[in-house]
Amino acid sequence: MLIGYVGPKPLENPAIGPLVRILAGGKSSRLYHDLVYQKKIAQDVSANWDPSMQLGGIFEVTATVQAGHTPKRWKPP
Repeated sequence: MLIGYVGPKPLENPAIGPLVRILAGGKSSRLYHDLVYQKKIAQDVSANWDPSMQLGGIFEVTATVQAGHTPKRWKPP
């Protein structure tokens, strides 16, 4: 499952990079902990921030759904 959003321009919000790492930057990140360890609905979770767009950067969250579950529209808490 892949969810993407158009975010602010990098110069308007320099905190986006660190935010992406906190949210889904490895096995100790918040989304990984929630979806893989607690809810057990994903095998892995990652996020990416591509600041190269002219109108704003692209923020993507990717998760591999655990066997026995189906992708649903995920809404952030």
